[in-house]
Amino acid sequence: MSVKIFLGILVITTWLSSHVFFAKSFDRFQELYIPPPKAIQHLTAGFNVQVADAFWLRAVQDFDYCSKKISQNVCEGNSWLFSVLDLSSTLDPKLEPIMYQTAGLALSILVGDVEGGAKIFDRGVQVYPDNWQIIYGAAYHALYEEKNKMKASKLYLRASEIGAPKWTQVLAARLASDEGESEFADKILEDMVAQNKDEKLIIRLKTKLLEAKAKNNSQKQ
Repeated sequence: MSVKIFLGILVITTWLSSHVFFAKSFDRFQELYIPPPKAIQHLTAGFNVQVADAFWLRAVQDFDYCSKKISQNVCEGNSWLFSVLDLSSTLDPKLEPIMYQTAGLALSILVGDVEGGAKIFDRGVQVYPDNWQIIYGAAYHALYEEKNKMKASKLYLRASEIGAPKWTQVLAARLASDEGESEFADKILEDMVAQNKDEKLIIRLKTKLLEAKAKNNSQKQ
């Protein structure tokens, strides 16, 4: 066994083991939630896919973990979760589409790492340019988390062209003209709930749906 392979196995197993044995339920060990060394991507000895899967499975266990909060529901950029997901998707860009969609939402609405969520969604859109669900998720993130209507408009239009519900084309046009999206808010969030299976994500999305409905009702009064 070469030195490179040995070092790779040692670094990867040490990092993963530290996170398995010291779960975040033990507050005194939370400092062990350190980002994985980026050098790991050069030490996989050709097992990129397998290592990527291991990091993905590790991330799923703590989708709502924020290493440093800036404020309520907002996490500092380049969070621990982003670091793990970034490494996983770098090692294996062809992760399953649902993984990109779920990871991007976890970063944006569970952790509040908007910057990290944007990077993951952008990568997913680039890797899977014909997957309308990923593009739809990226559009949601651009509209509600990044507050970038023009980016959201382009993404909704692109999604509508490859299989998304036709009303997204109307929404894209409205956003491009800088008009409000309030009449579509309920539908957007209902679709996001329907497309996701992670319980934590569904709860947070439903909360946002209720908030959107309350906002719409107050505007009508």
